[in-house]
Amino acid sequence: MLMQAYGGSAICIENIESTRPVRLSFESGHTLPPGNGATGKLLLAYMTERERTALPDERSAIDPEFASRREALEKDLPQIAKQGWATSHAEIEEGVWACAAAIRVGEKAPGVLTVAGPAFRISEKTRAEVRDRLLGPRPTSHS
Repeated sequence: MLMQAYGGSAICIENIESTRPVRLSFESGHTLPPGNGATGKLLLAYMTERERTALPDERSAIDPEFASRREALEKDLPQIAKQGWATSHAEIEEGVWACAAAIRVGEKAPGVLTVAGPAFRISEKTRAEVRDRLLGPRPTSHS
């Protein structure tokens, strides 16, 4: 899925669905609140400081589950922004694992690529491979 921040939410711009019988159905135009799932955490991590406070304040006022995990999420945001990726397991839908990687333009991340699927079908090794593919080649340092 190609996701983008829009109006305080994450919106699906484009998606490619699996051909497997058990799969996610995530239509273009579908939105997610900030802070939920790999995509929502990553987009929130790259928002302005004002947005990183205001949007969770709004969510916490109407979503007790989100309010209960907000502190832990806020502790994780600096590391998520630094590494440029996030994962989630059953944060939006039971039994779903996801990994999202930022599409960076300078210090901003206007978009996110996300791979998500049934957790039972994605081994730890495959999860690491998905993350590495989403991040793409990284520069090597020469000593």
